[in-house]
Amino acid sequence: MGQDNGFIDVLTVVDVDKVIGKYGPNASLDNPGVAIADCVYMLVRRDSAVGAEAISELTVAAKTNDNLRWRLASLTLNTRYSALLYKMNVSGNAQCITQPQPLVSHIKVPVPEVSGGQSSGFNVQPYVDFFFQSTAMLPTATLPGGRVTYQLYLQVTDNQGNKVGTYSWDPYITITS
Repeated sequence: MGQDNGFIDVLTVVDVDKVIGKYGPNASLDNPGVAIADCVYMLVRRDSAVGAEAISELTVAAKTNDNLRWRLASLTLNTRYSALLYKMNVSGNAQCITQPQPLVSHIKVPVPEVSGGQSSGFNVQPYVDFFFQSTAMLPTATLPGGRVTYQLYLQVTDNQGNKVGTYSWDPYITITS
């Protein structure tokens, strides 16, 4: 179940257009109160998933000492709205993982060169990678609920950087050994 390299990358994709259309804007940052589970798709490598993927209640199987990294993207890739994972809270069996920490790394990513309607190669550009990271510490099988429950908090801005709203949902982690 967890990845062989000791890292489990959790990609969370949010249909922000659907969030705004269905739940509307809001002004709360600390307590969003708007659960958007029906607009969230979470993915991991197949060997880290327990059950179905591309759903909001994704259960991830981790081994003790695996590092979990959560990243977030808007389904429209920030063309109309941008989405930022700004906070995590562990609410059930918190002793099983370390407190998720926000981390930033500076990397370079490829960008295609487009000329005459065709891609003719690529350049690289600086990119700031942002994610939350935690370490699995204790198997969950013998604990109440048998999993770690946590909440992810999302802030949405428009393509001019204006705050539109904040939202949340709560997936799970199962730590197997």
